[in-house]
Amino acid sequence: MSAARGRPSGLSRFEQTDQMGAVRARRVKEAVDAVGYEGTVELSGIQLGTAGAAMAAAALTQHRDSVTVLAADGCALSGAGAARLGRWAMTASSLTELSLADNPMVGDRGARAVADLVATHPRLHTLRMGATSMSDEGAFELASALQSSRSL
Repeated sequence: MSAARGRPSGLSRFEQTDQMGAVRARRVKEAVDAVGYEGTVELSGIQLGTAGAAMAAAALTQHRDSVTVLAADGCALSGAGAARLGRWAMTASSLTELSLADNPMVGDRGARAVADLVATHPRLHTLRMGATSMSDEGAFELASALQSSRSL
């Protein structure tokens, strides 16, 4: 539990055993704990990788009804990391904006996970996926999902 805010941080076990290093884990925790009323979680520039994306998604679980914007640009996300954040985003009823730009390793696997999100999420209206190195196949899946989206 975070003594300063009186709520569970969701990161305590990760802070001790994470693969990202203590400084990056602290930055993720601070970003998630700063959600507040505006609902923005800014993870951009934190070199999350797959392990960090899983940690961020676990910490964000307690905020699934209050996060409106999740920005994870330039976070060294892989397809697996993007998929993990995508699975969290499917449960985030208030999410309206997702940005995963400048993550060249996201590729087709991440594009497929985001396509699943786009096709089903009722409130998502802004998606940023530039510089993610998806192939034509990944772009096609994402485009197909955009056509069936209720909100984009």
